[in-house]
Amino acid sequence: MRTLFVLLLWAGMLPAYAQDTISVSHTLKKATVYLKNAELIHEGKVRLTAGTHVLVFEQLPLEVFENSVQLQMQGNATLLSVKYEVNFLQNNVQKAEIEALRQQMLAAETKVARLQASKESIEEEQNLLLSNKQIGGANTGLTAEQLRQMADFYGQRLLSLKNRLFDTERALKEAQEEHRRLKAQLHARARQKPTGEVKAIVRCTAPATLQLSLRYLVRGAAWYPVYDLRVADANAPVELSYKAMVMQNTGTDWDNISLTLSTGNPSISGTKPELSPWFVDFINTYAYQKRHDKKSRRNYEEVDAVAEEVAPPPMAEFEPTTVADFTKVNESGLQVLFEIGIPVSIPGDGKEQLVDIQKHEVDAVYTYAAVPKAAPEAFLMAKIYDWAALNLLSGEANVYFAGNYVGTTSLDPGVTGDTLTFSLGRDARIVCKRKEIKDFTSKRFLKNDIEEERAYEISVRNNRKESITLTIEDQIPVSKQNRIQVEATELSGGQLDASNGIVRWQLTLAPGQEIKKVVRFKVKYPKGTQIRW
Repeated sequence: MRTLFVLLLWAGMLPAYAQDTISVSHTLKKATVYLKNAELIHEGKVRLTAGTHVLVFEQLPLEVFENSVQLQMQGNATLLSVKYEVNFLQNNVQKAEIEALRQQMLAAETKVARLQASKESIEEEQNLLLSNKQIGGANTGLTAEQLRQMADFYGQRLLSLKNRLFDTERALKEAQEEHRRLKAQLHARARQKPTGEVKAIVRCTAPATLQLSLRYLVRGAAWYPVYDLRVADANAPVELSYKAMVMQNTGTDWDNISLTLSTGNPSISGTKPELSPWFVDFINTYAYQKRHDKKSRRNYEEVDAVAEEVAPPPMAEFEPTTVADFTKVNESGLQVLFEIGIPVSIPGDGKEQLVDIQKHEVDAVYTYAAVPKAAPEAFLMAKIYDWAALNLLSGEANVYFAGNYVGTTSLDPGVTGDTLTFSLGRDARIVCKRKEIKDFTSKRFLKNDIEEERAYEISVRNNRKESITLTIEDQIPVSKQNRIQVEATELSGGQLDASNGIVRWQLTLAPGQEIKKVVRFKVKYPKGTQIRW
């Protein structure tokens, strides 16, 4: 009976022994960074004998979406299963790094000990020399020449010892600092830190060499756009530099990888929400329905949270080419992919890194805009049409004019429309003034109301040597109450936007020309009340 039990136990252990575990040497080759999260692709190569093997990809990030893990193989083998796990024990790679650090620290300790011994030896020789320097007293028989020779000897010898001691102390300090650094680094690395790993079971009917490609979605990565808008002069096109601020804190450095930036976001649910019936009822049953609505919303939120685990569609492959000026733009389905043309390295410490995407030269129309009520100069404005075709996202842009930094502006495709307008700064050669005309300022008391009248004169002078196109803006008050009435009595040909009270003039000014415009309005409100301007 005992023999039978042992045989059965051995038979049950045979499958485990038949599967040998092989650590796959792999390299991170590609990363597709979404607005949130990233897809990473590792490549490796392994040679297998006939049989069943467990392939282990070690040193992977912790925040991996388990359902997104995919393993592609080229070679004569069958993939039986793939699973992502967290390894809470130190793996072979970590142990090798720790052992290397330990050997370096031991070498540093030996160096410190030798330098310390050398320092002590020099100090002893120096003390011995100083104690034997008594050349007077008992040595009264020495001649003057012998005394001079003795003094020269002691002086040169002491100087040599002091120089050696100085160099030794400096080298000792550096060696001690190196030893301290290695000790701290070894202490930090010696802590057992969990890492991610993927285990794949593969079966081969004959010896085979497999080319492996591991793909998965990971948290802890993102990017957002930043722009530079550069204008050489008012007759040149706008140079738009499209850049990305990329960060990742996956804990693994991305060294010399092929980088793709996607405008997609796989962490947002792609499932269409479903509406529950919206009932109306008497108030005694409304509370129940309100709870039902909350439950319906909660169910959808749960579906949205689960959707974060869904893997994104496979990314398009590309061949690395050249610098960012030749970045390939691929409009894939519902997202735009920017495939960076040169290998990129991004550390895994969460620090932001700027990556060039594209550069465009865009034709612009330049005009001037003046708001004399707020500023005594006009502003040079640039207008870009059909800018939405550039696949831009919402972001901040740095504006430069004639090589000088002007400020920032915002690009928002959702609100800007088909025309992008931004300021290139003030031009002091276009002088703007706004003053109140006292002769038309009055306050009249009617039967039941009070009527106030005000007027302002706006003047703009073009001191440039060429003609300019100018938009002038001023305003009249806008009433928030029906009992307060505002009436524009003179606008000098300006166009009034009644919704916000803005008055605009579109003008062309010749060199040295000055124009004047008048804004005049009345405000009527009931007696016994006060208004705030």
